[in-house]
Amino acid sequence: MTIAVTLRSTSATAQAQEGPGAVLAQIDPQRYAQGIRIGLTDATLMLQRYIQADKLSGQVLNNQTGTLRRSINQKVEDGDNGPTGYVGSFAGYLTPGPHPQEAAGYAKINEYGLTVEVPEHDRQATMVFGRKLRFPITEHVRAYSAHYPQRSFLRSSLTERRPAITKLINAGIKEAMTS
Repeated sequence: MTIAVTLRSTSATAQAQEGPGAVLAQIDPQRYAQGIRIGLTDATLMLQRYIQADKLSGQVLNNQTGTLRRSINQKVEDGDNGPTGYVGSFAGYLTPGPHPQEAAGYAKINEYGLTVEVPEHDRQATMVFGRKLRFPITEHVRAYSAHYPQRSFLRSSLTERRPAITKLINAGIKEAMTS
């Protein structure tokens, strides 16, 4: 027997697929959404901790400055179709230093990889080995590609932790429906 749950703005019902449209119980949609929110909050917090403690501490990426690890956050938002949970490096977090940048771009390059085509150009060197030159040196640089490989830490974490996430969301729904 499978159970299908349909959430509508006015009511939700759980139906058994055994009989044609047999209604098992009326479910309060606010309590159901509250349960999903509780479960999603627990699940996103668990996923955030997993990414920071495991994926960004040597499993996929080694910690250099801690900026990427600090930028990983979670949030749960209510939308038209119910609550939605997010875990990631969100825009708005600025890296410390003289030239602050949003850590979201840095995370994206590591998550998906990147290939940059550098065009042919001339460059001018004014220092060599930390010593200032009396006269600048101009050299020609041929075109080349810089490739940054994919090092997924967000998507792979979601895949690995999917059973635990499902369990937490179900526990949140159960808690809201029995309270």
